[in-house]
Amino acid sequence: MAYKQKDVDYEHVSDGMVFFLKNSKDEDEEIVFDNSELGHMYANQISHTGNDQIIEDALTKKADFSNYNEDTYNRVNILLTSSVERVIHAQPTSVYYDNDGFTADFAGRRVSIPISDVKAVSKPSFSSALAELDKGFTEKVKTVMKAQ
Repeated sequence: MAYKQKDVDYEHVSDGMVFFLKNSKDEDEEIVFDNSELGHMYANQISHTGNDQIIEDALTKKADFSNYNEDTYNRVNILLTSSVERVIHAQPTSVYYDNDGFTADFAGRRVSIPISDVKAVSKPSFSSALAELDKGFTEKVKTVMKAQ
């Protein structure tokens, strides 16, 4: 799948970065890098080593929310942080996950995303699944902001 540089945007949050992409079919995709990966990528830049493989791995990762996976849930947590920040234009007080799902506290409000909502996403690639989750997260945050 081809991507154009001008079709890439990003959001930096405390635990990582979310990149917003449009693929050649004009579909939304998102990739999330945690701070450890960002540090590795920065070191690669300094040493003039490419990051192509890291990016390729992120773009070709398959979506699988059926079983608990720390790496996957951490990326979803980073995505929720980004969703909240883009709606309220400030950092959330806290964002965390447990067996019940994902929770973000912000501006005296709380949004909870049940784990069943995450597991219900049925996209083949992780990047397209993240884009779908992000849309849902953003709508829930907007709804909570309007209700209270």
